[in-house]
Amino acid sequence: MIQLLVNEFEANMDLERTISVRSSGTGQGIESLINGEISIANASRPMTQDEIERAWENSVNPIEVIVAHDAVAIVTNMRLGVDSLSTDQVRSIFSGEITNWSSVGGPNLPIQLIGRKKGSGTRRFFQERMAQDGYAKSIIEFDTSLEVLEAVKKVRGAIGYVGVGYVMDHKGKPAGDIWGMYLYSGEMPAISPYERAKVRAGMYALSRPLYQYFDGMPTGEEMSFLQFELSKRGQELIENYGYFGINESHKQQNLFNGIFVFHDWEYGIPARYRR
Repeated sequence: MIQLLVNEFEANMDLERTISVRSSGTGQGIESLINGEISIANASRPMTQDEIERAWENSVNPIEVIVAHDAVAIVTNMRLGVDSLSTDQVRSIFSGEITNWSSVGGPNLPIQLIGRKKGSGTRRFFQERMAQDGYAKSIIEFDTSLEVLEAVKKVRGAIGYVGVGYVMDHKGKPAGDIWGMYLYSGEMPAISPYERAKVRAGMYALSRPLYQYFDGMPTGEEMSFLQFELSKRGQELIENYGYFGINESHKQQNLFNGIFVFHDWEYGIPARYRR
């Protein structure tokens, strides 16, 4: 998502320098910010107090901004034939208590757990919500979400988790080559990770904000890019890329952190900078 936003931003701006995007997990990005190696870190979880204090020790002052909203999709092979799970069933599956799909109304087929390696913000978020006591030892973990998807596609009995943007096409629609599981809890109806309004309202069990951390209050081209992301045009693009725009609660949190959206940004590009 960030690389696509950068491409759109640079195509419409006269910049003195380009923005370089490196792909890594949340943990590595935050560590690079703490060590002063980068000026912006994208993260799928908040920084911990320990991370913030280590940044301060290095004279780095992390400023938090929520730029998008995300859903973590539980993904299975399209040939599996199970369309929904309860949150309790998901917890039992990833803890290793449930090991066969027949226990949740599926075929007599062993469950193969697929996940992300330590350092992934998505892994940490998912564990806090669905695997508090740890993952079953049988889980196979990968460095990237794309590797998770490929593994699930190859094994009929596999189940994994990725940010919903990874299972959307370029128009923000379900890609169709992998199943995004409906989730339900208690009396709540089953909700798909693709249901934008319900995800943004926090009704989907695995919804979360997506963050950027800056070393100090952003200025210059960094502030221009942030304003683009938070503008009407930027938020439209985020929706097109399979994620979700921020809600009013997120906007208020950004304001609390000193982040304002400039009123002269029409579709993300201020009049004085438009080509």
